[in-house]
Order: sequence, then C-alpha cells, then structure tokens
Amino acid sequence: IEANLDPDNVGSIAVLERLGFRYEGTQRRNFLLGTEWKDTSIYGLLIEEWRAYRVTVQHRLVERGA
Repeated sequence: IEANLDPDNVGSIAVLERLGFRYEGTQRRNFLLGTEWKDTSIYGLLIEEWRAYRVTVQHRLVERGA
C-alpha cells in the first residue's frame, strides 16, 4: 500500500506510522497548490508488514478482553 501526503501534515504522518507504514521518500515540487509548488511524502506498507501489525493488534485486543 502506498500513501502520498503533504510532509507538513504531522497528524496523518503519525497515523501512518502507528499503522506500520515506513517513510520511503519525497517527491519534490510535484503538485501545484494555488501558486505554490508543494512536495509530497511517500509512505509504504508491504503485505508482510501489515500481517505482522495485524497480529500484534489482535493480541492486544485479546489481552484487553475486547
């Protein structure tokens, strides 16, 4: 899975990192917002990483009795 977002959007970055996404790079000045060219941060998550994260979350839920 790939996520592309504004590098200044710290809230979205925090969510992606909590879900196990890894920073993969920056596309510099790749989109125009109004009159300003903006960068895009790229985050990725491989299927193996998702499976490992999912197992971890399931264990936490079982421990909490959810």
